[in-house]
Amino acid sequence: MPGHENGLTAIWGILLIVLGLLAIGAPFATSVGAVMVIGWVMIFSGAAHFFDAWMSDDVRRFVSRLCIAFLYVLVGFMLEAYPVAGALTVTFTLALLFIVEGVVEFAAWAVARHDAGAGWLLVNAIVTLMLGVLVLARWPSSATWVIALMVGTSLIMSGTSRVMLVIAERRLA
Repeated sequence: MPGHENGLTAIWGILLIVLGLLAIGAPFATSVGAVMVIGWVMIFSGAAHFFDAWMSDDVRRFVSRLCIAFLYVLVGFMLEAYPVAGALTVTFTLALLFIVEGVVEFAAWAVARHDAGAGWLLVNAIVTLMLGVLVLARWPSSATWVIALMVGTSLIMSGTSRVMLVIAERRLA
């Protein structure tokens, strides 16, 4: 039943688009929810690291992996206990990441500026650097809308791609 599958894919795509719009429309709830999901991922990752430590046959490896496991669990519980502070931290870190990435991309452009298509490296460097500066300049108030915009945009793009795939398949059929 290929038609049935396409129908479900289209419905799923539309649902993702709606959820993406809701995520952007409710930035505080989206940010807190995203940080809490990250917190649980950290806790489960810590449990996996603990299991890895437990399976270690060397005392030094056991201790080092146990410390890593403890840090993962600690950070996870901190994100769960203080999701707003977690959103602030995540946003600040992303802003710094974008700024550093922009500088690195600019350096890559400087090295390759005479190569074909190198202008795109410069465009990427400028846009990424501007994004980092914009987020950092508006921090901490940018914390909720940055995370919500990223989550919402991801959901909207995922939904749109699914709907467009269904439309393309129907045109071919």
